[in-house]
Amino acid sequence: MQILVVLTPFQARQLDILKRTQRLNLKPTLIYHSLQNLSLLDPILQEHTKCISIEMGDIVFSNVIKSPIGEIKRIRSLIKSYLKNQIDPNIKGIEDNSCELIIGSEKNIFTQLLIKECEEQFSNFKLVGVEEGFGYYGKMEGTDNLKASIYNMLTPILLGFKYRYFRALGQHPKLTQVYVRFPDEVIKLNGVDYQEIPVFRNPTYFPKSEVLLLTSPLSEDGYCTLNEEIHGLKIILDEIRKKNLTLTVKQHPREKSSKLSSLLNEQDELVPAGISAEEMDFGKFKFIINFISSTIIEIYQTGLDMNKVLTVGFFDVRNPLAKKIVEKGHFINGYEITNKDVDLYFGSN
Repeated sequence: MQILVVLTPFQARQLDILKRTQRLNLKPTLIYHSLQNLSLLDPILQEHTKCISIEMGDIVFSNVIKSPIGEIKRIRSLIKSYLKNQIDPNIKGIEDNSCELIIGSEKNIFTQLLIKECEEQFSNFKLVGVEEGFGYYGKMEGTDNLKASIYNMLTPILLGFKYRYFRALGQHPKLTQVYVRFPDEVIKLNGVDYQEIPVFRNPTYFPKSEVLLLTSPLSEDGYCTLNEEIHGLKIILDEIRKKNLTLTVKQHPREKSSKLSSLLNEQDELVPAGISAEEMDFGKFKFIINFISSTIIEIYQTGLDMNKVLTVGFFDVRNPLAKKIVEKGHFINGYEITNKDVDLYFGSN
């Protein structure tokens, strides 16, 4: 039995690449997903595959702080409803009581509980991680180990199972195999087989603009205030308008769609929500501006000229791979951004 957890369009694309390049044998029995565009799963579906939609926004551990008793009860009930009667070791064709669970992130409650359920139900259980961005290249820092210890102590009491704290992804102790784009850049676990996700460019979206702006959920994730984020965006857009450059904007899936509504013009191209940035043809852009987006991993991996890339940072770039990639292009501190800084970037290309 093979179970997939696909929470973003990018995760669906990574799995598609692994199947097309014959790195991973994908024959899923069951797919848990939170995709709006179900056609993204078409390349990996089998005739017998069962797809179950889940709302990850409904299962957020941070909400427990606001209403501990009620929220814990609600989360437990919701997770049980997702899992009830779905993992069946007696499915036709499953004779060896085995299960391969393939995930992107192990941070969320749903995935961690799913791992626990699979461990208990299948005597032959394999956990596989597929990289979903910079998270796989991070490391535990500062108070992270303390947070992990607190989670390990409190969550069995609050949730009824051990909900682990992870800053870096691909670190779950049950992992046996991990697929990443840069195997030499990850912190490796003993006993884990690390495989490379190869370069595979098959663009399906072809913008005709000169500038690509990749926005991020900065204020949503607490890296800066909404006013600070809007201030930085206005400066960037102001310089784009001054130079009469055409613009394509790709918003992050977790951003509020209304954030840019008052900033964009009718002639600006807004990429549809169901399309991941990695599906775009980057080659024709003269300028690519991002806020430490994981998309620049793709740009870097495909060998595009990093001098085209401007990264605007509202937080310290501590992730080792992110730092390495950002240093190959241009960087501006988001809190100190000026029109002159952006003008100099455009003038350098």
